[in-house]
Amino acid sequence: MTALTAEILKALTGLYVNDERPTIDERVSLWWHGAQDEEVPGWLSLCRMLSPEPAAAGLYLFRCAGPNGMRRGHDLNAMLDWCHGIAAEAACTGRRARRERTANYASTWGRQAGRDGAALAMWGAEIRDVLPGIHARAAQYGCRSADYLTVRTYAEVEASELLFDFSTDVRQVANGNPDSALRSRFEAITGRDYPYQ
Repeated sequence: MTALTAEILKALTGLYVNDERPTIDERVSLWWHGAQDEEVPGWLSLCRMLSPEPAAAGLYLFRCAGPNGMRRGHDLNAMLDWCHGIAAEAACTGRRARRERTANYASTWGRQAGRDGAALAMWGAEIRDVLPGIHARAAQYGCRSADYLTVRTYAEVEASELLFDFSTDVRQVANGNPDSALRSRFEAITGRDYPYQ
């Protein structure tokens, strides 16, 4: 490299620097896709330990990674198991007795409705145009559209709540300002005071 090139590079250094730091979710996404970040695994490990639902970590990771970032592994398997379980739960619970819905429930369409609901909770508008609609799914699986919608919506709401809780925990841990609920869960699980500040 010539002296002139070195001078030009030195003058340009910092000219295009982005002063904005990536958000916590962006850091998790970058880490998921292979970037080195020593703090992210610690945040996720602590939040996994504190989460009452194992699938919450998978939902959060896959939301951060994006629809094309899913990989086979423990988190994906836990999330799929949760989707299948929540679909069966949706078919059997609710404000009123749903004997008809329970009678019409089949695991083939119920599991797909659970996966669709989780996908909508994770990626919302990103995937809504790609995901087949309720009527198309109902025709595909030979079920009633209303039943499919009920199970899918139930799964979407439940997944949204898990995502909100887990991402709130990650933000609190990453920022070093846990609320009393997170501290209490840590103390109940470990039997120790929350040590991180």
